[in-house]
Amino acid sequence: MNTLTLEKFQTLNHRYFETPSDTRTISDFIGLEEAVTDLCAAIIVEYFHEHGLDIQTISKYSISALSNKLGILDKYQRMYQLFLHILESKHIIEMHEQMVTYHTQAAKRFNTQICLHKIHDLYPQFSPFYSFLADCGKQYTPVLSGKKSSQSVLYPPGNINRLEYIYNNIPKIGYEKTCLKLVRDIIFNHGMEKNTSCSVLEAGAGQGILTQQLLPLMGKQISTYYYTDIASSLVQYGKMKFNAFSQNMQFLSLDIEKSSAEQHAPGELVDFVVAFNVVHATRNIGKTLVNLKQYLKQDGYLLLVENVKQEYWIDLIYGLTDEWWAYDDKYRIHSPLLTINQWEEVIKEAEFTHSYIFPKNNETRITSETALIVIKNNDN
Repeated sequence: MNTLTLEKFQTLNHRYFETPSDTRTISDFIGLEEAVTDLCAAIIVEYFHEHGLDIQTISKYSISALSNKLGILDKYQRMYQLFLHILESKHIIEMHEQMVTYHTQAAKRFNTQICLHKIHDLYPQFSPFYSFLADCGKQYTPVLSGKKSSQSVLYPPGNINRLEYIYNNIPKIGYEKTCLKLVRDIIFNHGMEKNTSCSVLEAGAGQGILTQQLLPLMGKQISTYYYTDIASSLVQYGKMKFNAFSQNMQFLSLDIEKSSAEQHAPGELVDFVVAFNVVHATRNIGKTLVNLKQYLKQDGYLLLVENVKQEYWIDLIYGLTDEWWAYDDKYRIHSPLLTINQWEEVIKEAEFTHSYIFPKNNETRITSETALIVIKNNDN
């Protein structure tokens, strides 16, 4: 595959990230980031108050004793640490030598409904997403104690499409939409220049957000599309949703933390492995990249769209899942997300010699919350 050269990547970077566009980051929405951070604090406060922390004006606990009082399982301890960090940043708690001092009067300044009304007054177009965040917060007690599954909260029975509907109907902030479109255009240009179709495997397809972007290429530039996810329920969901394209699609359960030899994998190598906000939710990024490479043809490409900036409101939703906090490598401490610089370190350590990360220019990287990581399989 010689169609994707460094020169062409540089051209694409200029076109998508360096020319004037209508892309807006959260800082362009004056007051929104602060209002959402206040909402995050309010959600945590109300969760704490469910467990009696509002009874006294000032309460003192050891970090471990407070965790026990809240009934938080071991697998959610990193989420608990995030709760403490957010509350400390809002001066609701003080932390000193493994002790937490909780100030009830300071906490009373934060109310979920008031915060939601403020966001709605500022930017009503974002209200559905932050209302969903607040609804997740109401389920912290049963989920973090193990009495309820995270899947039943994120994809509730009878309303499994809620998160997808919200995603599709609120304005996109930042470069996520740009990166998804870039994936489609890279595959399209490859097919047009080679005058042939290609095969694609999507890892962690979930509810098919990236798949939806690539549908115009089905049966044209894409001859075979493997829709995979670790969750069999999401594989079946994809099979129903994209039934009209079944002639070009296959649906498989696939765990990208296992090698291809350890599971029922596609019977062929593919030209592209694509994923949207999936790889960070694995224990060891380097090992996962090596596993994904096993599905690629010689000179095939990984195209990975990834969030690269920690945002509390994302952590407070997807942190309910087991995978979000399961990371076990040297790159991540407070969040499963890697910065662009960390992605470059991982790629180098995994001994991939040909890669390109969009956006390339430093100024855009500072503000971008999303990146497209391109890695070529050029093993001989």
